[in-house]
Formats: sequence, C-alpha cells, structure tokens
Amino acid sequence: MQFANRKFYINMKTHNGMRPQDVVILLKICTLQGDDWRFQDIAESLKISPSEVSESLERSRLAGLVSESKRTVYTSSFLDFLVSGLKYVFPALPGAVVRGFPTAHSAPPINTSIVALADVIRIGRAREVNLATAEFKKRLKVEEVCQI
Repeated sequence: MQFANRKFYINMKTHNGMRPQDVVILLKICTLQGDDWRFQDIAESLKISPSEVSESLERSRLAGLVSESKRTVYTSSFLDFLVSGLKYVFPALPGAVVRGFPTAHSAPPINTSIVALADVIRIGRAREVNLATAEFKKRLKVEEVCQI
C-alpha cells in the first residue's frame, strides 16, 4: 500500500485547450498539400507571428491532431474534431437575418473557401453540416494524411 501514498509527477506541458487560430493554421497546412513550408511561411500568410504558429502546432500535437514532428496533420482526427467538437469548443451565435450584404460564410469569395466550411459546421443546420463534412472529406483527403 505504500504505492498509493507516493506522488508521481509527469514532466510535460499541460494542454490548455485549443484556440481559434489553431484550426486556421491546420487548415492552412492541409491546403498546402505536401508543399515544403516553414513556420515563417505559415505566419506570413496568416498575418500572425512564427512563435504563435509554433505554439499552435504544439497545442495540436498535444491534442493528437499532428505528428510528433508537427509536420503531418492527422486528417481523420482533425476532421473528427471539426465535425464533432468545433461547434462546442468555439460556439457561434448567429444574429438575426436582415436585409443587406452576405457576410461570414455566405459572402464571396469566402463561400468557396475551406475556412467557410468550418463556419458552416459551427452554425449550419444538419443538412448543411453534412454537405460541409462531405466537402471537408474530399478536400482534406481523409483516407490519407497530409504529408507536409
């Protein structure tokens, strides 16, 4: 029974949860489809700092969404997170429908973009979510992993 009284400490970073930019960074990496990239490249294209890209990929690694090397996105796990968890982790409460210009995922050119699909999963109805999920499967090539 001495074993029950001992304290064990694990030397690893704690996972403090995902942040919205983590999803965008993983989507960006998947759109590169195997192109060689650096943290600086991702940072410049998304207008964030390279250190934030690094921290984001560490959070994604701890969440099991990327490999230990942080160069491979596990697309099946990532899709599962997008479809099953995104609307709970990053809830969206759309406003009332009013007359005016389309915004968010309804506005061109975003309505053809992969990021707009994430918005559909967050705020769409069942039929829209199913269509977005099918499109994500096709674009992310879920059968494979995104080799970066």
